[in-house]
Amino acid sequence: MVLAGGFCGTKLVQLLHPEMIAKVILCLLPLAAMVALLPRYHHQTQPILTRGDLWVKIPVLAVGMGIYDGAFGPGSGTLMILGMNYALKMPLLNASGNSKVLNLLSNIGALTGFILGGHIHYKLGFA
Repeated sequence: MVLAGGFCGTKLVQLLHPEMIAKVILCLLPLAAMVALLPRYHHQTQPILTRGDLWVKIPVLAVGMGIYDGAFGPGSGTLMILGMNYALKMPLLNASGNSKVLNLLSNIGALTGFILGGHIHYKLGFA
């Protein structure tokens, strides 16, 4: 789901005018910083995931974070960690580890979208 979200995020950002992208990024960065400053829950044990978590919370987090990461990117790993900590009551260490996998998948989806859109400068990317 996060892979599809990353791909959709790149498609979304490719539809926006460059000036609009700059404005959206300027609005999202302070918002992401404020979310990062919210107090964290310090859960000690792995959460027991309910049916609602599996069918509602996890898909919403995965697709939402994938779209954010694919379209804009800055702070997406931190937002994933905080989202899992708040919504799923996952310990921060577990949320951090899981966010690495989710971030990798959203980046693969986003890279695919940018490649298909012809927005990759390969020489710069491999420099």
